[in-house]
Amino acid sequence: MTEKTGFSIPAQTPSWKLALRAIFQGLTFLLPFAFAGRLNWRRGWLFSGTLLLIAGVSFAVLRRKNPDLMRRRLEWQPGVKRFDRFVLAAAAAVFLGFYAVAGLDARYGWSQLGPAWIWPGIALELLGSLAIFLAIAENPFLERQVRVQTELGHRVIATGPYRVVRHPMYCGLMVSLPGSALVLGSAWGFAPIAMLMATFIVRTALEDGALRRELPGYQEYCARTRYRLVPGVW
Repeated sequence: MTEKTGFSIPAQTPSWKLALRAIFQGLTFLLPFAFAGRLNWRRGWLFSGTLLLIAGVSFAVLRRKNPDLMRRRLEWQPGVKRFDRFVLAAAAAVFLGFYAVAGLDARYGWSQLGPAWIWPGIALELLGSLAIFLAIAENPFLERQVRVQTELGHRVIATGPYRVVRHPMYCGLMVSLPGSALVLGSAWGFAPIAMLMATFIVRTALEDGALRRELPGYQEYCARTRYRLVPGVW
C-alpha cells in the first residue's frame, strides 16, 4: 500500500500555458507592494524573495521526485469535491486579504513590528517549508484539489512525513504562515493568517472524511497515524 511506483498521464494543457500560470502565481508574491504603494520596502523584498526561493526549491523537488505531479498541480483536475471549490475560493480571498492588510500596514504604520522580528519570521518560513518539501517528494498524489485519483491508482501514502502526521504539508503551512506576518512586520496581518489557518484546519477535516469514505485503506491509516496536523498533540 505504501510502495511508490511511477506513472504518467497524458498532457492536457499546453506547457506554455502551464508556464504562464506558474509565472502568474509567482507574481502574486509581489501584491503587498501594490497595497504598500511603494517598491522601496525592504521587508517586502525579503518576504517575496523568501517565498520565491521556497517556490523554486519546491519546483526542483517536484521535477526530480514527482514530475507528473508538477503538471497536475497547475491544472484543474476532474472530480474535485464540491466543498473544496468553496474552501479554495475562501483561502484565495483570505490570502489576498493578508497581502492587503500587510501592505496597507506598511503604508500607514498601523502596527509595525520591529526589524528584530524579521529573522525569526524567515526561520519559521524555512522551517515550515521543510515539511512541505518532504510531503511533495513523498506523495505523488498531492494535487492542489481534494479528489480521489482513481485513474492514477490512488493509494494511501504512509511513508516519510506521513508516518508522523496525516497532513504534513498543512503542518508546514501552520508553521510558515505566522512567519510571513513577522517578516512583513504586520501585527494586524495575524488576523487574516489566523483565518487562513482555520480554513486549512477545516479543509483537513473535510478531506479526512472524504478519504475515509472513498480511499481504500485510509481508515486503517488513520488508526495507525493518529495525528492530523500536530505531532504528538492533534
